[in-house]
Amino acid sequence: MRILFILLFTFFITQPFISNAQSVKEMQAEMQNEIKDLKKHITDLEKQIATAKKENPSGVEDLQKELTQLKQQLSLMEQSMKNLAKMPSTLTQQVEKENNNDGDIPGLDKDRIKQIPDKILSNAELTVFVKNMQVEIEKKILPLQKTQAALMFSKAKENGSSPAAIGNMASLCWMNGYAEIALYLMDKACLSDMTNADNLNNLSAFLTMTGGEHLALPILDNLNAQYPNNSTILNNMGQAWFGLGDMLKAKNYLEKAVMYYAIHSQANKTLCKIYKSEGNKTKAVQAIKNSMKKSYSSEKEDMLNDLGEKMGYDELVWKYPKPAGEPLGLDKFLAIMPEYPMNVSDAELKDAQWQYFIKQINNAQEKVIEEIEQLEKIKEAYEVKLQNPSLQPSLMMPYNNPVWKAAIRKLLLFEEWKMDKSLRMYKKREQVDEEVQKLKEKYMEAMEKQTDGIDAQGRQECAQRNALANTFMSAANTLWHDFQLEFIKFEKQSIQEEIGYLMYTSIDPSFFELYKARNKSHFLSTLTTLRYEYVAPCITPKKPEGKRGPLPDFDDVNCQYKTELSLGSMFSIKVECNKMTTKFDLPYVKAEIVENLNTNKSIDIIKGSVEISQGFSKEIPMKGPIKAEVEAKVGAFVEFDNSGITDVGITGEAGVKMETQNVEGIKMEDGTTVSVPGVNEQKVEMGVGVRTSWNAGTTVSGTGIFQGTSVSFK
Repeated sequence: MRILFILLFTFFITQPFISNAQSVKEMQAEMQNEIKDLKKHITDLEKQIATAKKENPSGVEDLQKELTQLKQQLSLMEQSMKNLAKMPSTLTQQVEKENNNDGDIPGLDKDRIKQIPDKILSNAELTVFVKNMQVEIEKKILPLQKTQAALMFSKAKENGSSPAAIGNMASLCWMNGYAEIALYLMDKACLSDMTNADNLNNLSAFLTMTGGEHLALPILDNLNAQYPNNSTILNNMGQAWFGLGDMLKAKNYLEKAVMYYAIHSQANKTLCKIYKSEGNKTKAVQAIKNSMKKSYSSEKEDMLNDLGEKMGYDELVWKYPKPAGEPLGLDKFLAIMPEYPMNVSDAELKDAQWQYFIKQINNAQEKVIEEIEQLEKIKEAYEVKLQNPSLQPSLMMPYNNPVWKAAIRKLLLFEEWKMDKSLRMYKKREQVDEEVQKLKEKYMEAMEKQTDGIDAQGRQECAQRNALANTFMSAANTLWHDFQLEFIKFEKQSIQEEIGYLMYTSIDPSFFELYKARNKSHFLSTLTTLRYEYVAPCITPKKPEGKRGPLPDFDDVNCQYKTELSLGSMFSIKVECNKMTTKFDLPYVKAEIVENLNTNKSIDIIKGSVEISQGFSKEIPMKGPIKAEVEAKVGAFVEFDNSGITDVGITGEAGVKMETQNVEGIKMEDGTTVSVPGVNEQKVEMGVGVRTSWNAGTTVSGTGIFQGTSVSFK
């Protein structure tokens, strides 16, 4: 009696997407096995029904209902197989691995290590070093990038832009793939103000991410001496030594970084590789799990899988709001459910009320089925569009974002959790059924021992019979009531979770409407399967009318999540439920040369994450680059790899505890106040005081434009 398969396949398998954790062929193979098992179960049940008709006709009704349900499940699963076969191959590729693993642990690069000064540079020496670095950068980047970067810097200076503002412009260039321009501008920004720790840190991060780890370390050593225990600096030092192949130093600095910020995304990710190379699987697993607590990506999950571990449903942190309370208003239906008959005095009334309730549910189910049929047609029409190669890229582009990808993965992990829970619930239902059957057998045996009697007025004596019926109904229906209360609670929880994730995975409104309708249908079907035991009084009175109030309507559910981060007029990231759009207006770049800037590049290694802040509350002292662990800032973080943005999040004084209320009047270092809306609709606009601070990620050993570069500090 594998009722759980309705839960697993009705809502998800027919969706036009697939996780990178499971291929289409794997899903088809699994479903074929399930269909095979289900057909065998149907055959066995049909034989059981045939036998029961001869031996125990009274037990056939329940078996027949179960057979009908199983056949419905078989039909749904076979339809799902057809839908899966129609799934366009280009769509399945949308959410394949975001990028390949970084490769093996780098070997020790003695030549580059020898170029690192054997002392911490003084501020004067560091200035000479950064000035000489500018010469090397201009040698490495392509002429078009150099010309455009020089123009941007010149225009920025003419407009009175501060070194901090020019540094932020460099960060925006890096975020949007203009790494050569970013390097040029960041070095110029540093030379304009060698006291700006953000710019110096970011220059070092850019160098590390482009094969210049040996050039980054002199800058980082100087910063570390001035600002000890800064997780951003410690991470960047660890990443630089990792790229140079010195695992002892890399491990030392990275472990210090996570000591100050346990879920540091980049530091934990690289530590995972180091621990794995040491054969310490336990630490490697914990490190990559900690990294995913900050930011999920399929690459990180692949790293976990390579360690022989799988991510659990509760381990993938979900950072986006789901519907508050009970979605679809399911509690309203439960509020009008009849009470269970516990004695013969009101058994007839309760039974009539249940029969009327089931009739109402069936009528409502018919309407929902009609709704599903209409929505199926709309969904199929949209799927035809998705199969059109000329339309698909534009249709799918807004959904190729971290929110959508995380929702898909979370949903599939939830399916696994739900399968386990469903199996436990099904076994418990069987146990309750067995206990009720024992009570029924005991009741029937006791009834057989009763003899009919006639009182003085010629009426049948019923006291003893009714007493036995009362005992049986009370015990049996208490069992059904307690179990079914737990079962309905599980169903409500499941629907709440599913609706919450389906809001983010649906790539068209018609899909979400269809999934909601299917959830409605499933919930109504669940109500029709609720059981109770009924025994009529030994003298049956006229059947009472069980008519009750009208059945309520389902509540509507829509995604209200909106978040927007904007840095002046140059850059914005806007997420509306599961659609993300980025806008980037590169200052002083003419439209006709943008394509050339993107295609003629010498730098392709772009990994890491950036912390962005408008400033800090006066209660939070901050010197040096922004620390990744400072969650109580008004700002955001953006995480990147060479495929683009992998995660984005807005943070505020209330941190992850924000719900729907606004945070008002946060006092900043410059005396201004800032308000942060609640998580359902966040918008952070940052002006001239914005700060950016980069945490470098790992690069591939032996790559990058600065591999053979030497820069003097004299």
